[in-house]
Amino acid sequence: RSRASRAACTLVNDATEMVVRAADIVREKISNGITTALILGSGLGGLADRLENPISIPYRAIPGFPPANVPGHAGRIIAGTLGGREVLVAAGDQVDSGQLLAVLTSPAGTDDG
Repeated sequence: RSRASRAACTLVNDATEMVVRAADIVREKISNGITTALILGSGLGGLADRLENPISIPYRAIPGFPPANVPGHAGRIIAGTLGGREVLVAAGDQVDSGQLLAVLTSPAGTDDG
């Protein structure tokens, strides 16, 4: 393979490894039957406070997730019950929604994988 091809493969492998590690961390702490995931934007952070039996993971504890750097933004993933459903909520600024979705939908992040 060419040097560029090897470099591209390394980047993909590194990104995949980071997503798998992040999914493992989330799974270690949150193992209840999540049925819904919500990414809260500005003004919706209060919804996370309504979760019953919350389990919280700061973004800084998840590989590749930058910490929230805006005052008043939580910067955490919270699992809990809302309206009788088990939900996972991403609350805070500075998370890449695509990266979060990769972690949440990764086979390593579900009981199906």
